[in-house]
Amino acid sequence: MTNISKTRNVISVITERNPVTIPILLTAIIMLLLIISIQSLQNTFNFEVTNYNHFMPSILGAIGILIILETIKYFKNRSIQNKKSFV
Repeated sequence: MTNISKTRNVISVITERNPVTIPILLTAIIMLLLIISIQSLQNTFNFEVTNYNHFMPSILGAIGILIILETIKYFKNRSIQNKKSFV
């Protein structure tokens, strides 16, 4: 999975190499949202009273880093393809 991620985008790597990753990620996200939303689950897992605003910096940071890395990969692969076309 490490070598293929240098040439393909993150979605194709996740779906092609390990298709069970998508259901696992969706389940984890749904469980986190349920724990944040439902008071009895917050008490069960010892979460303090919180809301979605506390997670926004982390989510936005992760999306930002993913966009930056995918952009770098795109331009790097594009320059490699341009060099191959000249040969």
